[in-house]
Amino acid sequence: MAGMVLSVLCLRFTHYDVFFLTFIVAFLFSILYWVDFGSALRDLENPRMWQRVLGFVFGVPQALLGLTSIAIGLAMVVWVPYRIFVEGASDYAGGFGALGLGLGLMSFGAFWVALAFRRSHTPEDDETDPG
Repeated sequence: MAGMVLSVLCLRFTHYDVFFLTFIVAFLFSILYWVDFGSALRDLENPRMWQRVLGFVFGVPQALLGLTSIAIGLAMVVWVPYRIFVEGASDYAGGFGALGLGLGLMSFGAFWVALAFRRSHTPEDDETDPG
């Protein structure tokens, strides 16, 4: 977060574009930190009520990113066969490679949605069968 604030201040006073790039990189890392912090809150052994609520709230953007990824992948999976078989545009240079990218985006989005509100570590995982 401090990198975002410093880069905006430096961009304001110096007008160097490299500080805008620094802002973008810091913003992307802050999203990853947000997701990781929400996962850590959901993995607590005995969370308090506010920690449970905060873990849920931090899972919402992760679920939205996953749903966005599913929607973009689905659009690609539908668009590629439509452009090739139905419309048959001669100027369309795309191929079936975009179809695989769409399937990958859909599976990545489903993975993120599934992990958005689930605990990745449960106390039952620690218990081993002594026999």
